[in-house]
Amino acid sequence: MRRLVVKLPGWAGSEGRPKLARAAGTVGSVLLFVAIGLVVTVSTRGTGDLSAPLGKEGPPSYSHFSYFPIIQKNHPAQILNCGFETGDLTYWQTGGGLVVGTVSSVWKDGPCLAGRYCGRLGGDDKVYPGNVPVDTYGGIWQTFRVPTATEVSDPQITLRYRVFSHDRVYDRVNDRYYDDFEVSVNVALGAITKADRHSRGCNVCSPYPTTMTLPVIGAGLLFCGGNRTCSRPMTDIPDDTGWLTVTLQLDPGVFSGQEITLYLANWNRRTRDFNTWTYVDDVCTNW
Repeated sequence: MRRLVVKLPGWAGSEGRPKLARAAGTVGSVLLFVAIGLVVTVSTRGTGDLSAPLGKEGPPSYSHFSYFPIIQKNHPAQILNCGFETGDLTYWQTGGGLVVGTVSSVWKDGPCLAGRYCGRLGGDDKVYPGNVPVDTYGGIWQTFRVPTATEVSDPQITLRYRVFSHDRVYDRVNDRYYDDFEVSVNVALGAITKADRHSRGCNVCSPYPTTMTLPVIGAGLLFCGGNRTCSRPMTDIPDDTGWLTVTLQLDPGVFSGQEITLYLANWNRRTRDFNTWTYVDDVCTNW
């Protein structure tokens, strides 16, 4: 147990001074309060008056020491730096052959969705004007604990993303996957198969709605975002999904109290001349 010694300002009692907030402290007396995510147990050594001025008149005197044993409570962990407002990928792990990082604006369209920064998976056309690395991804992921059902009855993760693509997610003529944005739980980015993508409807030639909610009942791929028209853009202007919002409803019966890893990845496959990149923002939990 760590001990924090705090000096409490006190005042000499006299007429005309501001009234004092006073509390008698004895050995074994306990106060509980929450500060910076900690549950703090406060007990005083010995007997005396704890005094703090309620006004600003006169200089304070430091006449009493209190000892604060600090006990950290096991709070449910959250996704840290979920809005990327550190300006970098602090707390996120990264991998793959495409660049990943944070930016303060999206492609030719002003600021990020919320706050000053957002994440970018893959490089835009300034980063990759040609010869894009293929059959690889730019990915980020983070591990955290889902609260128990008694702590949070309906645990959710909400994420917002926007994909720019000169390619398509799926070519149904040749039954091939090209470029997309993929989100998975507890399955590493390189372990997702073509059958996994088929089972999640990634071969459906239909754009996603602006908002959607997905139940998550186990590990695996959750969805594939991007140009879901099954056709490449006919000009040099990339297809733009606009900002889309996905809410992931974690099944408490499966994930209650468990550590999980959320993976986000932007894939470029097969063709070096058709670039795709993804912006992500507010990848946050509801607890």
